[in-house]
Amino acid sequence: MSQIIPVYLSRANPPFDLPRFTETVESTPTVREETWKALGDFDLSAQVASLKFPLHIFYGENDPFGRAWADKTRAAFSSATIDFQMIPIVGTLAG
Repeated sequence: MSQIIPVYLSRANPPFDLPRFTETVESTPTVREETWKALGDFDLSAQVASLKFPLHIFYGENDPFGRAWADKTRAAFSSATIDFQMIPIVGTLAG
C-alpha cells in the first residue's frame, strides 16, 4: 500500500502563491459526480476494518473537511495501529 499525500498549505512557512497554484489545478465537478455515481454501493468498510498495519493519519487544523472526517477515517481502520496527528495552522486544498 502506498502513501497518499494531499496538498497541505501553511500560512507562514514556506510562502505560497495560492492564486497562481490554483490556476494549475483542474477540477471538473461533472467528472467527480459521475465517478461517485458509477461507484454505486461500492463499499470497502469490512476490508478496511480488517487491515492490521501501522497507519499515519494527519489532518490540518484548518482542514475544510474537519476533525469529524479524520475521526471517521480513524474509526474505519479499527484493526490498524494508528498515529493520529493534527497539524496546526494548516488546511487541505480541496479541488
